[in-house]
Amino acid sequence: MYILKNLFIIVWLLLLFSIRGEAQTTEHPGSPELKYTVFSAGDENVDSYRIPSLLTAKDGTLLVFCEARRESWKDKSRTDIVVKRSEDMGRTWTVMQDLTQGTTGAYMDPTPILDSTTGRIFLFTTFWPSTNHSGMENRAILVTSDDNGKTWSSPVDVTSAVIPEEYHIAGFGPGTGLQMVGERFKERLILPARVIGPEGNAYNVAIHSDNHGETWTMGGKGSTDDEFQIAESPAGVLVYNARVPGARMVAYSTDGGVTWSKAVRKPALPGVSKGCQASILGKGKTLYFSGIEGTAETAEYDERAGLSLYKSCDGGKTWNNGIRLYDKASGYSCMSFLPDGRMAIIFETADTPGFTRKSLPDTKPLKRPAGWMRLDLLILPIINL
Repeated sequence: MYILKNLFIIVWLLLLFSIRGEAQTTEHPGSPELKYTVFSAGDENVDSYRIPSLLTAKDGTLLVFCEARRESWKDKSRTDIVVKRSEDMGRTWTVMQDLTQGTTGAYMDPTPILDSTTGRIFLFTTFWPSTNHSGMENRAILVTSDDNGKTWSSPVDVTSAVIPEEYHIAGFGPGTGLQMVGERFKERLILPARVIGPEGNAYNVAIHSDNHGETWTMGGKGSTDDEFQIAESPAGVLVYNARVPGARMVAYSTDGGVTWSKAVRKPALPGVSKGCQASILGKGKTLYFSGIEGTAETAEYDERAGLSLYKSCDGGKTWNNGIRLYDKASGYSCMSFLPDGRMAIIFETADTPGFTRKSLPDTKPLKRPAGWMRLDLLILPIINL
């Protein structure tokens, strides 16, 4: 009976996650305990939580970072970077920690990196002053932890340490950075960044460190300039995946992020008309992509919906047809592997067809109702990967 029971569970999971047509009608992957809400709009007197990032610490602790947009859902409104921790694979979470504790302006695009050798976590964010949204006065900010995210340093301005003097920081990631495993660049830390050059043009670049974050060097310009993530797949080869309207653009580096190939469009991966951030994650020759497929927008709801997971077994040259993880409102996402080999995905979501376009009446700055967006964590069984 025990064997038959377990065989039934395996068959059920195969049907649920391996057949794309059936997965499209499934709101939650796996059993309900594999989906957890980490942040929800309105909690802790914060108007909206957005731009999630997920990192697995050296001891297996899960960390979810995001923007706490305190007064409004709008970009560059008063914003801090916050984090919650889970030591039981997402079942329970600590109280929210405010890592930037600002009084004005916006700290945006949290992008952490784990140094698996030292255990140090680097959390990069970009500060946008409230009086200037051109990017010309932005600052690169770093917060670090040496105890798996329990405690954090004070924010430090590292602008001059990560980019040349004539450049300006437009943002990091968002998502996560990584530490390379290929022999040639083993232990190199890779930080995805968007910079504005001295001529005023924006670029995607990789900033790297070969001495565990003591010093950082900016690599050459990519041919895109929007939100992107970098993964390593196969070992020694970096691939970046960037947002553009209606598509995904991909470029490769074989010299540890110093130079990049010309970015090309990947028709196999979904891109919504106005663009949306997505996540990539490498493991050997296998590369994963989590992003949204989109839906028809209406006067009430936007086009962001349909979180899906795609898999490539050749470093992103070809992709499978993907599986639908969630049908309704879905936005930015970030993936991380758990110590037991399962995958966790944090993503923006709601129970509506897309995210609401409506703000509450008579509110300045503009606000949206409590719960209009959540940050939910999905944990996928190994069989799905």
